[in-house]
Amino acid sequence: MVLDSYSAAQFIQGYKALLLEIDAEVSGNGAPGALEKLVAAREQLRKDRSLLEKGLDRMKAKNLDISSAVIQAVEGLQIERWIYLRDMKHQSIFIHPKGHSAFGVVGLTDLSRR
Repeated sequence: MVLDSYSAAQFIQGYKALLLEIDAEVSGNGAPGALEKLVAAREQLRKDRSLLEKGLDRMKAKNLDISSAVIQAVEGLQIERWIYLRDMKHQSIFIHPKGHSAFGVVGLTDLSRR
């Protein structure tokens, strides 16, 4: 699926807001920077999926809207350590470490190889 720039920005903002609420729930804003907070929240969510509901509750309490598309994406998120295989003309290929699945990723802002 390819999103227009506005829709992509809206999705990213909703995703970031949700992860920051999850980080605040778990660490009390203990991570030093925004990127570190996002990474820490994603790792905590990987360990404890119940944090999704807690993050959504925190957003609701603050009257922050989040689109159903973001919620559905996070619910289906497969947080694992994927292995970068290669860049193609229009996508980057990542494979599961056990080799049972792979994804072609479109929308990275930079090429994966460097």
